Order: sequence, then structure tokens, then C-alpha cells
Amino acid sequence: MTNYGSKRIAYVRDSKEKMSNEFWSIWLIQLSVSIICLISYIFLFVVGNTSDLRIMFIMQFPLLLASLLDISWLYVGMEDFGKTITRNILVKIIGLILIFILVKGPNDVWLYILINSGSAFIGNLSFWIFLKKYVNKINFKAINVKCHIRESFLLFIPQIATQIYTTLDRAVIGGLSNTLQVGYYSNSQKIARLSLVVVTSLSFVMMPRIANMYANDDKGKVNDYLSKSLKFSLILSIFITTSLIVISKDFVPVFFGDNFKVIIPYMIISSVIVIFISVGGVFATQFSLPTGRTKEYTIPLVLAAVINPIINIILVPSLGALGGVFAIVITEFVVMFIRIFVVRKELDLRFMFKVTFKYLFAGIIGLIVSLFISKVLNPSYMSVFIEGTINAIVYFAIILIIDKELRLLLLSLIRKKMR
Repeated sequence: MTNYGSKRIAYVRDSKEKMSNEFWSIWLIQLSVSIICLISYIFLFVVGNTSDLRIMFIMQFPLLLASLLDISWLYVGMEDFGKTITRNILVKIIGLILIFILVKGPNDVWLYILINSGSAFIGNLSFWIFLKKYVNKINFKAINVKCHIRESFLLFIPQIATQIYTTLDRAVIGGLSNTLQVGYYSNSQKIARLSLVVVTSLSFVMMPRIANMYANDDKGKVNDYLSKSLKFSLILSIFITTSLIVISKDFVPVFFGDNFKVIIPYMIISSVIVIFISVGGVFATQFSLPTGRTKEYTIPLVLAAVINPIINIILVPSLGALGGVFAIVITEFVVMFIRIFVVRKELDLRFMFKVTFKYLFAGIIGLIVSLFISKVLNPSYMSVFIEGTINAIVYFAIILIIDKELRLLLLSLIRKKMR
């Protein structure tokens, strides 16, 4: 509901009355689905469950209630990110403090689960404190649930597809090889996936802005914002990819241990998914989704859910975890390609991608210099820091030299700070 809700709110946020009607209509769907899930959960995992895990399932109950109360999409649609960010930080800090104070040993696992689920519940409950400021009281005569059911359900399909090809791959690898290979594969993906948060957060911010522009028929600004967003996504994703390649040789033995040195090439290969996912996200999350092109948003992910298991079945028996790495890289490339292909007639792709080779050139130079220096360093926390820092200095220095627009933007920001 997050993507759909924030998009619909962005469409109508200039009118409090329309936004109120949209909010209550969408939330009533969320409420209905949540109640069904809650009842199903109780009957499946609590009622009649006599195992030792029953208490764990009960402790998860506040987390399910939290999903019912989650209206973060309202604030995202209004581009009021301060409340969602503040809430996330406070919830994590309070939860962490409670865990350190109260969780003492293995017998406190139930308490650990309760703290996490309870924190999520209280965090989502806090969103309702500010609701009166933005939304009118519910007017049942103006509620139109029916018009939202179809599209919100259609947006549920890509969520399922994403879960299939990003989580089922481990099950396939485990079934076709062994748990050791699953461990190698999972660890090789962790850092690349974690670093994606930096880039994909841009899509999270841009989506409601573009949705509002589209609703106001301002297509010129949509293209301009997408071009700038793609530019910054390329800059960041190429930097992250080259940095992961550079530090992998030292990062793996330092953070994972010598027993995991085998995943160094896996981590290097996996690093390119940062570029594929970041670029694809610009066209999917920042264009197809906010402009109502649900089919264009869904098709790439459904195809990914189909081809990823097939590639895994072909490669994993002979290559093990490496086969899984190749499978996910190929899948993410296909997703990116299709995401761009399905909107090719709507956007000026030649203009948008004209700077790509400049940034790739800067990335390659930074990579070569950093790899040369890394040869004389022994694996340590300091070597990882030095390699990453050198890559950053060389890469961004070259970009500022070859990109006049970015250089002028930086100088403008510096002048504003100095005033």
C-alpha cells in the first residue's frame, strides 16, 4: 500500500478535501486486508499451537497491528519526510536501548521479539498524532473504495514477484547444492544490497514529487527531474560499484573471516547490480509508478520472477553459489533493460544517457588507481578505508573536471554556505 497510497496522495495533495477522501478510502482497504491477515495469523499460528514457538508468534502480534496503523504513505505523498525519518530514528534508538537493558540471554528471545514488534507498533501509532493537521474527519458519503481496489491489487503483484526472485534464489541454491553454498551466496549479496539504500532513497523522495507534477500536467518538469535524478543515480551507483570492487579483497577477510575468501570474486561480480537496480529504479519507481503505468512497472518484475529460477536451475548444479551470483546479475540487468525499453517512447533517452560514458570513464580511472595502491596494502580496517577514500577522491575529482553543470552546481552551493 505504501507505493500506491503515496502516489494517490501526491496526485491530490493540493486539495485537503480530495486528499482526505483519498486517504480514508485507501486506509479502509488497508484496514480490511490487515484484519483478514490478523485473523488468519491467529488461527494458523496461535490457536491450537502447543509448540514452544507459540509464545514467539504471540509476541509478533504488535507487528501485525503496526501494519494496520502504518500511514507513512500519507506523509511520503505530501513529501513530509521529516516525520517518517524522525519516527524511524527514534523507534530504532529506543528499541536498541531497551534490548541492551532488558535482553540478557537466550531465554529472553521472546522479549527481543516483543521489543522489536512493539517498537514498530508505537512508531506507526505516532503517525496518527499529526493526522488532524492534514486530513479531515472521515466522510463516508465521499468514500470510494471500489476505484482503488483494482490498481492497489495490481501493485501487489510486483511486490510478490520481487520477493520470489530475491528470496527464492537462496532456496533454489540450497536445494541444488548445499547450505555452505547458500552461505557464500548470501554473504556476497549483503554489502551490495545494503549499499543500495543510499541510491534507492532518491527514488523514495522523487516519486511523490513526479506524481504531483504528472497530476498537474507538467510533463516538461517530469523529464527535467528524471534527467537530473538519473544523473545523480549514475554518479552514486558507479562510485559504489567501483568501491565494492576495490575493497572486496580486504573487506571479506577482515569482516567475514579468512574462511569466506572464496566469495571475493562473487562480491566483485555482484557489485554491478547496484548500477542495474539504481538505473532501473529511475524509470520504474520515478516514472512508471507515479504516472500510472502499472503494466510497465509490473512486467519487468514478473519476468524476473520467471527467469531467475530458470537461470539458477541451469547454473547452480555446476557452479554452486557462483551460478546464483550470475543468475541474479543477469536477472537485474534484464529488469533494468525492460524497464527502460517499455518507456522508450515516452522519454528522451538519448539526452538522458548522454553523460553515462563520462561517469563510467571516471569510475574506471578511479578503479585502476585504487587497485594499484591496494596491491601494497595488507588486509585491515585501515586498508579498506584507504582504498575507498582514494577511489572517492579520484572518481569525484574527475567528474568535477569533466562535468561543467555539476561543477557550477557545487560552486553555487559553496557560495550560498559562505554567505
